[in-house]
Amino acid sequence: MSIPEEIWIKKYKFGNEQTYDDTVKRLVNACANIEETEENRRDYQTFFYELLRDYRFLPGGRIIAGLGTDMNQTLFNCFTLPPIEDSIDGIFEEVKLNAIIHSFGGGTGVNFSTLRPKNDKVKGKGGIASGPVSFMTVFDTETKTITTGNSRKGANMGILNVDHPDIIDFINAKHNLDTLTQFNISVGITDEFLNAVTKNEDWELKFSGKVYNKINARDLWGLILKSAYDYAEPGVINLTTINKLNNLYYCEEITATNPCSEQPLPPYGCCLLGSFNLTKFVINPFQDKAQFNYSLFKKLIEYAVRFLDNVIEISPYPTEEYRVNQQNKRREGIGIMGLGSMLAMLKLPYNSPEALEVTKEILKTLRDTAYLSSSKLAKERGSFKAFDTEKYLNSNFIKRLPDSIKDHIKTNGIRNSHLISIAPTGSISLIADNVSSGIEPIFSLSYTRKVLDKETGKFQEYEVQDYAYNLYRNYYDKKETPDYFTTTYDITPKDHIEILKLASYYTDSAVSKTVNLPRDYPFKDFDSLFMYAMKSDIKGLTVYREGSREGILLRKEDTTAKFTRPERPHRLEGFTYKIKTPKSSYYITLNHILEGNKRRPFEIFINTRDSSSIHWITALSRLISAIFMREENPSFIIDQLRTVVEPNGGYWRDGKRIPSVLSDIADILEEYLKEIGVIEGEEKTEESEEFDICPQCGHMTYTKSAGCAHCLACGYSRCE
Repeated sequence: MSIPEEIWIKKYKFGNEQTYDDTVKRLVNACANIEETEENRRDYQTFFYELLRDYRFLPGGRIIAGLGTDMNQTLFNCFTLPPIEDSIDGIFEEVKLNAIIHSFGGGTGVNFSTLRPKNDKVKGKGGIASGPVSFMTVFDTETKTITTGNSRKGANMGILNVDHPDIIDFINAKHNLDTLTQFNISVGITDEFLNAVTKNEDWELKFSGKVYNKINARDLWGLILKSAYDYAEPGVINLTTINKLNNLYYCEEITATNPCSEQPLPPYGCCLLGSFNLTKFVINPFQDKAQFNYSLFKKLIEYAVRFLDNVIEISPYPTEEYRVNQQNKRREGIGIMGLGSMLAMLKLPYNSPEALEVTKEILKTLRDTAYLSSSKLAKERGSFKAFDTEKYLNSNFIKRLPDSIKDHIKTNGIRNSHLISIAPTGSISLIADNVSSGIEPIFSLSYTRKVLDKETGKFQEYEVQDYAYNLYRNYYDKKETPDYFTTTYDITPKDHIEILKLASYYTDSAVSKTVNLPRDYPFKDFDSLFMYAMKSDIKGLTVYREGSREGILLRKEDTTAKFTRPERPHRLEGFTYKIKTPKSSYYITLNHILEGNKRRPFEIFINTRDSSSIHWITALSRLISAIFMREENPSFIIDQLRTVVEPNGGYWRDGKRIPSVLSDIADILEEYLKEIGVIEGEEKTEESEEFDICPQCGHMTYTKSAGCAHCLACGYSRCE
C-alpha cells in the first residue's frame, strides 16, 4: 500500500468510501448543500468538484475528516484560548476548555503570561505560586489523556511574553525531551525588546506592573538563541509585528497563535485552512516551455473562498464563544503547498532569482484574487459583522492591496476579515502524492517518514519520494538528477529567510516555515540570522539545526552511516592530553587517520588510576569512538559534554570553575579537533564563555562581567 493511500485510509476515509475521489464527492455535496437555491446547489457541486478534484485544493485535515459525516467534530484545525484567569479556578476552567477542544478534534494555542511567577505569594490564600511553566505540565497531561475521534492526540502552542519573570524557566522548559511533549513553545517578543537587545540595555521582568528583576536584554536574547540552536525550541513570535499588521487591529489584540503559528488569533479564535497544490497548475513540466496556469489558479481561488465560507456555517463549535467570534469575523486561511516540487517542474532552483520572482507572482495572485473574491461574496451575502470600512481600509496590510481592490471593498465591503495563511501541510501533502510541504523546498528526493498508526498508537516508517522527482524519473527514465531539484539542505539559511520574508509580505495571517540549519552551522551566524529575520516584518520564526531534536522526517542519507570505518592500521598518529582534578588525573589519547589530505578522528582512549571511574570511562570512550565512525565532524559532542555538571558543582582550576570531568574532556576534544583541522581554530562550537552552569541552581545561565559572575536564573553571584 502506498503512503498516500495509507494516510487517506487512516485519517480521512469515511464509511464505504473506496477512493479519495469518493471523499471529495462527500465534501463537495456537504458544502454545496447549504447554498440558498437549488440552482446554486447544483452549480456549486460542479464548481467545488472542479476545485477539489485531482488534489488541486486540499482543505484542512479536520474538514476532510469531518465534513459530511455524522461525527460531531470541529472542521477547524485549531483554536486559541482566552487569557487565563490567575486563580486555581481560572486555570482549571481553562484546562477543561482545552480538553473540550481536543475532544472535538482541534489543537490549541494559549499565552501563559497572565499567570503570576513562581514563588510569588497567592493573595488571600497564604500559599506560594508555582508559576506558569508548572501549570503547562497540567495542560500537557490533559492533552496526552484526551483522544479525538480519529485517535489523534491534540497539540498545543504555549507562549510566554519575554518580560515575564519566569521567562528563563520557560526557555529551558523543553531541554528535557520527555517534558511538555504535546507543546510547541514560543517566546512572545516585541520591537521594544529587540531595540533593547540592539542597544545592549537592561530589560525589566515584570508582572502586573511590578518589576521582579532586571536582566541584560542581550543576555536574555542569547539564552533564547542558544536553546533554539541546541534544542530547536523555543521559537519566537513578534507580537508587535502581528498586531501592527492585523486587519482587525481596531477591535482585537492578539497574544497567541495556533500550534504551528500560521494563524495568530485573538481569544476564542478559530483556524480554518485549505491549501492549493501548485504542482497541479504546471503546464508542460520539465520542458523549456513549462509554465504556471494563472487563469485556472484565479478561477479556483474564487471557489475556495466560497467553499471555506460555507464551512464556517457548517462546522460545530466547541463553545458558543467560538461560534460568535468566528461568525463575527469569518477568518479564512487559504495557502499553498508543493512550492518546492512545482519550481523543480518549472526547471527553477528553489533559491534562484527566477524562482523568487515566480513565487512572488503566485502569492500576489493568491492574495489579490482572494480579497477580490471575498468582496464579491460580501455583495451577495454581506460583510463580516465586525467590518468597519474606514478602519479596515486603514490597516497596514490592506494598504498593500491594489487600489482597484480597495475601491471594491469600499463599495461592497468584504466577507472575510483575513484570507491568506500558509500552513505546514504535512498529511495533506502526503495524500497529494508527497508534494513538498507548504512553501518549503523539497525536503529530500527520497526519505523516510513516520506516520502514526491509529490502531497501535505507534509510528510506522515509510520510504517516500518527492512527487516532482518521481514524475521526472517516469518522464525521462534518467539516473542523473538535474540541479534544479533543490532540497532543504542545498540552500543556505539566509535563502530560507528570504522566501519566508517574501511570503510574509503577501500573507495577512502568518507563514509557518522551518529554517533548516546544518549541524555545524556557526552559532555567531545564527545570532545574525535571527535578528535579521525579526527585523524583516516576519511574524514568527522556528529553526531546526540538524540533529538537535528528532523529527518525523528523516533524510534517507541520515538513516545509514555517512562514513565507513576503514580497518585500523598498525600505527596511528595522535595526541595525548592530561587533565588533573582534585580527585585524580586523566589521560586522554586521541588518534586520527588520513583521508586524502585531511585528518579524521578515529578513536579515543581515556585512562586513570581512579578505579571507581573505569566503567563510565570505558563506556564513554567506546561511544565517542563509535561516533567518530559515523561523523566527519563530531564537534556536536562538545556541546553535549560541556553541559554536564557534577553534584558538588565541579572544581576550580586557574581561577575558572570546571563543571565536571566531562566538561574538561569537552575542552580537550575541542582543542584536538582544532589541531587536526576538523573545526576552525578561531571559532568555538558554542558561546561557552558567555553562559556557564550555575553552581547554585544548575541552569546554563551563569555569566561573567567585569570580574564578577552572576546567574540570570536565580541571582547567585560571585566576584573574584
